[in-house]
Amino acid sequence: MRRIRSALLTGILGIFLTLACTSIAFADSFTVRGTLITDDAATSLAEEQPKTPKAMLEAQVRVLLREDADSSGSTPKTLVTGAMTNGEISLVGEIDKTSIVTILVDAGLDAPLTLDAVVAPGREISFALLEWPTILAFLGSVNSSTDPSKQFKISGDLSSVGSDIQHGTVIARTLERDTRGETVSTTWHVLMQNNRFEIIGEVTEPRVVNVLIYKGVNFTQTQAVIEPGAEIEVRLKNESLGDAFAISPAGVGKHAKLIDSWQQADVYWSTKQAYTSALKIYQTALLERKTPKRETTERFDDQETSQSAQEVDEPDTTETDEDECAQYALAQRKARRQVSDPTPAEIPEHVKLLRQLNRLRLDPLEAIADQAEDPIDALLALELGAYWGEEARQGVYDRLAQTLDSHIVARRVLHDKNDHGRYLTQHERIFTLHVGTKAPDFELPSFEGRTVGLYDVVSEHKHVLVEFWASWCAPCIAALPGFKKVYSKRNVDGFEVVSISVDSSREPWKEATEELELPWINLAELKQDTDRSVARTYGVEYIPKNYLLDTNGCIVKKDVSSAQLERILADAYDGNDAQNTP
Repeated sequence: MRRIRSALLTGILGIFLTLACTSIAFADSFTVRGTLITDDAATSLAEEQPKTPKAMLEAQVRVLLREDADSSGSTPKTLVTGAMTNGEISLVGEIDKTSIVTILVDAGLDAPLTLDAVVAPGREISFALLEWPTILAFLGSVNSSTDPSKQFKISGDLSSVGSDIQHGTVIARTLERDTRGETVSTTWHVLMQNNRFEIIGEVTEPRVVNVLIYKGVNFTQTQAVIEPGAEIEVRLKNESLGDAFAISPAGVGKHAKLIDSWQQADVYWSTKQAYTSALKIYQTALLERKTPKRETTERFDDQETSQSAQEVDEPDTTETDEDECAQYALAQRKARRQVSDPTPAEIPEHVKLLRQLNRLRLDPLEAIADQAEDPIDALLALELGAYWGEEARQGVYDRLAQTLDSHIVARRVLHDKNDHGRYLTQHERIFTLHVGTKAPDFELPSFEGRTVGLYDVVSEHKHVLVEFWASWCAPCIAALPGFKKVYSKRNVDGFEVVSISVDSSREPWKEATEELELPWINLAELKQDTDRSVARTYGVEYIPKNYLLDTNGCIVKKDVSSAQLERILADAYDGNDAQNTP
């Protein structure tokens, strides 16, 4: 009898130990599941569906422990490995703490695909291997949190959308600076599963995050404010993906204060709906309108008209004996009025509604920037766009520099303030150099090594084209033959070109100069030698960029094509009977 009892107790103890060991193993295990996705729309257009490569269907998968390798420089430890079967795999590995790993997938390409992840006891990770374009991404959800106290969550159920977004891409990204001003990007990338997604990450302080969702031509973008403990949902106002928005369901936190406060207002959505309808009507009317197309060489004129529509006002100069440049400004204003310079009554309805929509967003944000008791709220309002392009933004930055933690000021205030200050200065310069104003003088070294002053050239010629370019600028190179043709014809009449290279060093400038055989005055403001003060003074934000000057240094025209240049010079040199070469 005692032997039976002893055996029974031993059996019960064995069962208990087995269950305990099983429980412990389960608690210390993690799971990685992988799926090959081949249902890309591009492949469905082919007459014959291409056969998925065997290397993808049977891709080798390894999960590597990254932390030890990062600290010691040794080869990463393999936690678990296996091969896909018909494009599917499920791996179970052992881990005793939250750890950073790298999922490595060898799909027969030149190099394995990798995906960094965070694993923990009991955690499951799903990834997708897309056949085309061939990428590796999390599927359905991504959890990169290692510290629950810093955790946030962004999720979305977009099942009601009226288009196919299965396996659509969701990218959430924050941009920040380090103390040196270098931009640091943190990105969470996940593919939707059953039109749902979940992103769990961590932040140490409130931040603005941009959320981009797309599948093929369908896309949308929204913003959220994340902070430790935040839970944000992306929802749809209707069946349109374009009307997706982020909301704090609990109605608390920074997001609710800075975004929900205006985005959930009925007037915002009614205005947005009206804007969408007006824009469609306008686009339809444009397609139906049978007006002649403008020459592609006049694309910079289109930019000038666009600036006028945005109410960028030029100085109202009046022609006097003392103002030798005023004639050009007057002529340009007359020309614009004859073309289609819109009066307020003629501004398209969708433009008016867009301005209203922007004010519905910016007015509350600017109020927070000015009045918030918590300075971090004011900072977030600026990062969401308050006072962008206005001097008032600099004043808010100055106030925050005195009230925020010094580490936040070093990373999120000083560099942004300086960048915005440079933008304001650049913007002022661009719109100060109007047609009808005098071009600033400068001196720069020529290709031959001598110093050339702009007004030394201007005083000896009837017209001078100041052209900013670079050896790497394809549009600049493409425009050169046309300008060379005008130069060879008009140089004898008193026309000169002063080209200014903004290359980084002399070697590419030298090679391009010799290859292109530039016939005119060839100067440079190289990055390695200067602070590019001339380019900044002339508001050069893009190239090619040029200014046509008369013999007094007055700006006659900006951003001219070779065809426009020939017409202007023909009118000036040949008289009213000149043939306008297109």
